[in-house]
Amino acid sequence: MILLGVGFVLLRLYPSFKRTAQNVEQSSGIIRNIVSQPLNLVGAVVELLNRGLEILGTFRKRNRRNENGEV
Repeated sequence: MILLGVGFVLLRLYPSFKRTAQNVEQSSGIIRNIVSQPLNLVGAVVELLNRGLEILGTFRKRNRRNENGEV
């Protein structure tokens, strides 16, 4: 009898559990999009800085060679 009562209560609550799960899934998708887009930009900015520092290092090496009289 207790199992039937618990089963009945669970069947009555199932639609609200399902709605809650869908709402949580939609919310997490929105949050993931909000967080992942800036993180993707961070990777591009780091790559840009890395290339800029590489170019700067090349210029410094060239200047050092010119100061030492090397061609």
